[in-house]
Amino acid sequence: MTGKEKKPNQREQLAGDIKKRVISGDLKPGEKLPTEREISEHTGINKSAVHMAMKDLETCGFIKTIPRHGYYITDLTRDGNIYTMFEILENGTNELSRQVVTATVELRIAIEGGALMRLAKQHTEEDLNALRQKNAELQKAFEQDADMRCLGAKQGEFHYLVVDLCGNMMFSLIGHSFESLGQIIWENYVRYWTPKECIKQNEEMIQNIQQGKGIENFRFVTEISSKANDYFNEAYYESGRKKKNVPSSKKRPIE
Repeated sequence: MTGKEKKPNQREQLAGDIKKRVISGDLKPGEKLPTEREISEHTGINKSAVHMAMKDLETCGFIKTIPRHGYYITDLTRDGNIYTMFEILENGTNELSRQVVTATVELRIAIEGGALMRLAKQHTEEDLNALRQKNAELQKAFEQDADMRCLGAKQGEFHYLVVDLCGNMMFSLIGHSFESLGQIIWENYVRYWTPKECIKQNEEMIQNIQQGKGIENFRFVTEISSKANDYFNEAYYESGRKKKNVPSSKKRPIE
C-alpha cells in the first residue's frame, strides 16, 4: 500500500473493537451486548453505522442475533466460520489468548505436516534447492547479526515455502493466512530454539523430504513446534500478563 494507511471508519472501528475483545476473551461466549441504541448513545456513533457493524460481526461469526432478545457473543469454536478464522489470523496479533495461540500452532502443524507428507511422496530437485536457498537466507541473516524480527521472518518463509511446494492450493491459502499472526510466533520460535538450531532443523526436514520420510517429518515438526509453543505460552502468559516477545529458553533438548 502506498501513501498513508486508510483510517477505519466508525463502522469498522466499532466492529474491530468488539472483535478484539472477543478474541482476547474479554467478551465471553453467551454474553449479551447492549442494544444498538445503547451502543450509539455510549459511543457517539450513529445508529446506522452501529447496525452495519453488528451485521458485519454476525457475518464473521463473532455475534449472533436472538429474535426479540438482542445480540450475543458466540462460541467461536462452535459458531465461527471461515471468515472468523481469517479475522483472527489477520487481526488478532495484539489480542492473543492462550487458546488462540495453541489452536493456531496446531492448525499450522496439521497443514505443514500434510504438506511434508505430500512433498516426501512427490518432489523435484528444484523443490529441494528452493528449500535449501531459503535456509541459506536464514543462515546469512544469522551471520549478519540480523534482529529477531528478521530471523523470525526468514524462518517463517522456509515453512511457508514447504506448504507452497506441496501442490495443495488450499494448504497454501490457509498457510499464508498465518503470516500476520505467525510473525510473533516465528520470532519466539527462533528465540526458543536459537537460529543455529532452526537451521539444523530445516536441514533435517529437507533431508527427510529427499529420503521420502513423510511420516517422520510430520512427527518431527509436531515435536519441535509443540515444545516451542509450550514454552511460548508459559512465558507469554506469565503472571497473567501478555508479552510480545519472550526470553530465550535455557534448555532446548531434542530427543
